[in-house]
Amino acid sequence: MMFACLITRATSVHGRSDEASSKTTERVRRGIEMTSGPDLETEIAVLLDNICTVLRALATMPTSPDVRTLTDRALACERTVKDWGNHPPTAEEHEAMMRKLLGLHTALGRLQQE
Repeated sequence: MMFACLITRATSVHGRSDEASSKTTERVRRGIEMTSGPDLETEIAVLLDNICTVLRALATMPTSPDVRTLTDRALACERTVKDWGNHPPTAEEHEAMMRKLLGLHTALGRLQQE
């Protein structure tokens, strides 16, 4: 399976992902709403890169109901994050997405161990 992932900006910020993650964590902790601009673009790129990593891993696995479910969840996250360019998320929406991505990675890890 092939997935089209919007990662053009992710490649340009690859070296800054740790910095972006700590900024994101701090922003969510303080409950500040995200605004448009370079910080939001960087966070979107990092999240899309993260989602694409999950999708690429799922694409290498044998098809199963669990793989299809996780793929659907990852694609839903991708659509939501892509929309943040037009409608920036609140801190709560961002935190919810981070939890969803953590859940995706956890579930993917379990599938890879089976």
